[in-house]
Amino acid sequence: MTWKGYTDKCKEHGGLYLGRLFNIPFIWGWGWIIMFAAISFGGGPLVALGVALSIVAHEYGHILTARRFKVETAYVKLWFLGGVAMMKAIPRTAKTEFWIALAGPLVSFVLAGLFFGLHALTGMENILTLAVINTTLGMFNLVPALPLDGGRIYRAALQWKLDDHLKATHLAVKLAKVSAVVFVIAGLVFIRPMLPVLALFIWKSTKQEVDRAEELARLDKMLTEFAGEFAYDDERRYASLCLIKQIEYANGAEAAELLNGHIAWLKERSEVKIASLTARPAPKRVRLSTNEEGYAAYLAAHHPEWASP
Repeated sequence: MTWKGYTDKCKEHGGLYLGRLFNIPFIWGWGWIIMFAAISFGGGPLVALGVALSIVAHEYGHILTARRFKVETAYVKLWFLGGVAMMKAIPRTAKTEFWIALAGPLVSFVLAGLFFGLHALTGMENILTLAVINTTLGMFNLVPALPLDGGRIYRAALQWKLDDHLKATHLAVKLAKVSAVVFVIAGLVFIRPMLPVLALFIWKSTKQEVDRAEELARLDKMLTEFAGEFAYDDERRYASLCLIKQIEYANGAEAAELLNGHIAWLKERSEVKIASLTARPAPKRVRLSTNEEGYAAYLAAHHPEWASP
């Protein structure tokens, strides 16, 4: 990579690009440089490095779990308020979101247990500090306030109960805003300036969560109508199910592009009147076909460019 290429990556991600870990770009944000200096001043550089590695381990708990559910990550970044693993798409099922969200705090609690054990053996205060920090990191992230892990776990539970991602998001956002107000009050009462800063971050993030959920709801409605129209035609049904399977974890823009391309292809193949997609009653919810071999064979024979990577 040239120096210009490196500086471009740094500008793109707002921090130092440190390479790829598990094939995920790793960014040391400018805000985290300030936090690292502050932690080093208070506890020493080894503690600061231990905190950074603990946060990275927490984020990679999310990333590697997401990968098991076929949700890829764009990058991981250390920033002013900790760390963030930026997923390429929103998990579409309650089960997926639950396990991805829970994985980070679980990693933090495992690290805390290891550090407590090492402290019992060595008596080193720095190790005890890291044990306490990892315990705090795990517990704090379980606060039920989107976009914190606890908020995602809460939304997953609501989605599982309500079978409605958008409604679950709206309910989770209400609790997140209540949590933000509590953080502001606690910060003022106990003189903890970071709590109001975190509250502002949570409050601003709730709008993004609602926007994403509404975008997904619009896409899901379109796909449900789309699948319902072709439910009785094997060839087009297989093609449509392949589309749904492929974009199950795609973000809204990518999904819309794929959908438009698929509609154009169906028009060309079958002269489908797309305007009549809503003519038949749509099924309540799109369910992927259990006949994996059926649409896999269809893809291989008729439309190989749609095969999942």
